[in-house]
Amino acid sequence: MRIRWTPTAAADLQGIYDYLREHEPHLARPTVLESVILLARLRSFPFVGTRAARKAPANYRIDGCHTSLPTV
Repeated sequence: MRIRWTPTAAADLQGIYDYLREHEPHLARPTVLESVILLARLRSFPFVGTRAARKAPANYRIDGCHTSLPTV
């Protein structure tokens, strides 16, 4: 699987970081880093959050995050 950052996606992530930096500074960096890490995991688990993943054994899911990952 190839993950491609579009300018819109990058701008959205920057916006999330900027908002959190202003309102919840202690959450800004960890939130963005966790988002990037979860997206990188899609290379290894491309069907996370899909119907195929729901039928797969539980060990194919990542920390219960399959419902919160964005569509890529």
